[in-house]
Amino acid sequence: MTHAAKIIIADDHAVVRTGFQPILDDLEDLSVVDEAHSGRELIEKIQTGSYDLVILDILMPGKDTMDVLRGIKVLRADLPVVIFSMNPDEIYAVRMLANGASAYVNKETRPA
Repeated sequence: MTHAAKIIIADDHAVVRTGFQPILDDLEDLSVVDEAHSGRELIEKIQTGSYDLVILDILMPGKDTMDVLRGIKVLRADLPVVIFSMNPDEIYAVRMLANGASAYVNKETRPA
């Protein structure tokens, strides 16, 4: 039996967190096990929890996303972080990838 990757979703909108979960849970090798509504909460959970992947909204209240990304990489350099954004501008993707993100996904992307 294969281990399903444990995912934490960080987005300040509950409807996004809730809506994203069934899409990922339908894939047998992925499982959403936790969520965070702010960068600060995400960092706290990564300090104590065990995750295989982070899906991080690019714009949340509180800590700047770049600071959150750097904080994750300090705690767990090996933890992949997918930035999830409504902004299609390539400059954001380039910045995030240059600072440790594993991928940049636009929110307009179809679930398939």
